[in-house]
Amino acid sequence: MIIKLPNIPLEKFDLGGVLYHANYFHLFEQAREKFLELSNLPYPSLVKENSHLAIVKAEVDYVKPIFYGDKIKIELSTSSIKKTNFFFHYKTSHLSTNELYTSATTKMAFVKNLVPTKMPEQLIAALNKVENA
Repeated sequence: MIIKLPNIPLEKFDLGGVLYHANYFHLFEQAREKFLELSNLPYPSLVKENSHLAIVKAEVDYVKPIFYGDKIKIELSTSSIKKTNFFFHYKTSHLSTNELYTSATTKMAFVKNLVPTKMPEQLIAALNKVENA
């Protein structure tokens, strides 16, 4: 699934105009939220039920820096979908040139009241649609 992100605000960049390394995780969060929205599972509806997708592991390969003004997209896919957890994979690239900026993976656990819990069937179905896409 390709997620086009809005322009990244200046406040996320360092004095050299390069996206600060920790702010990539904000981009990944935006991609996850957009995925849930497009899957008719908006994150606010999960939160109302005290449910969340918690990151239990994260790994990023920084290939090329994102500069202020770059237009980006994130290719989002999933793998290893189990009852309570799965992996999201992200490839961040330039919107028009497809130059790769980052490759990342997060292991996610579905939690309710901060306890790992079986994921709703609707979420599992949505994840399966983008598995290894």
